[in-house]
Amino acid sequence: MALADAAGGAVDVAIMNVNLARGSNGVETAGLLRQRWDIPSLFVSGNLDEGIRSRAMQYRPVGFIGKPYSEREILMAIRALAN
Repeated sequence: MALADAAGGAVDVAIMNVNLARGSNGVETAGLLRQRWDIPSLFVSGNLDEGIRSRAMQYRPVGFIGKPYSEREILMAIRALAN
């Protein structure tokens, strides 16, 4: 949130882990980014069950990538956003 705020919301996409440091929730943070600046999120996690996917869908994510992931997977998802 601080990075997006410092950039004035000029962020193309947020790559979000579902579980963030200090107990933060990536899905909730993605929701705040979408609501405040209309920043889409790409979720990456080793725990992408249907409940998490369902909650995240309300924020219109770019997609979901399971861990471990490759640089190629991330780049393909971001390229799809640009099209």
